[in-house]
Amino acid sequence: MSIAKRLTALIAASIACLLLLSGLSHYQMNTVYNAANFGNENSVPSMQILNKATISFFQVRTKIMTHAVSHSPKLKIELDTAIAQEIENLDKDLKNYESVLYNEQDKRLLEAEKATLIDYKKLVQSVLELSWDYEQENALKAIATGEVLAKKLTDQFQEHMKFNEELGKKEAGEAARTKRTSSMISLAVLLCALAASLIIGISTVRSLSTRIAQANLL
Repeated sequence: MSIAKRLTALIAASIACLLLLSGLSHYQMNTVYNAANFGNENSVPSMQILNKATISFFQVRTKIMTHAVSHSPKLKIELDTAIAQEIENLDKDLKNYESVLYNEQDKRLLEAEKATLIDYKKLVQSVLELSWDYEQENALKAIATGEVLAKKLTDQFQEHMKFNEELGKKEAGEAARTKRTSSMISLAVLLCALAASLIIGISTVRSLSTRIAQANLL
């Protein structure tokens, strides 16, 4: 191989390695960014919505208990308004969650919560009716019976939040693995480029040295 061809090969190899390293770097940064952004765009908003829904649900549970034991018509009216508002918030939160659905499992968890909430709202209505009839004992019995339903919805919210938490961890883990793999590939490419450059460079220097030595003998 002539010196010119060797130099051309050296330049071409250097350019190819630089392009490959740039491509790997871009892929790595893009993957890590997407994983980090997943938390901002999906995991965090999802958990915030579920947390709001859980708070509203606990507010409803507390207020229907207060409603059942209260003998004040004025307080009952205030509680009616407050309970209706919290239930409205619950419905809105579960509706808003649809905008951050990730996959079919996420959708199934949401639909299960909606179905349980429908049943729980029926329970709330029956408790309020008994409370307004001042059937305190029956109202409290209805609340006690509904604890199974309340626990079911609480567990569903917790399971859904755990799902989002694990999803966020999984994405972060994928990003970390991609970063490690890309770093190893980049290092391997760099070492190969250095080896190729050294081989071509040493060969070229030897060839030049031989020709210069031959020229000096003339």
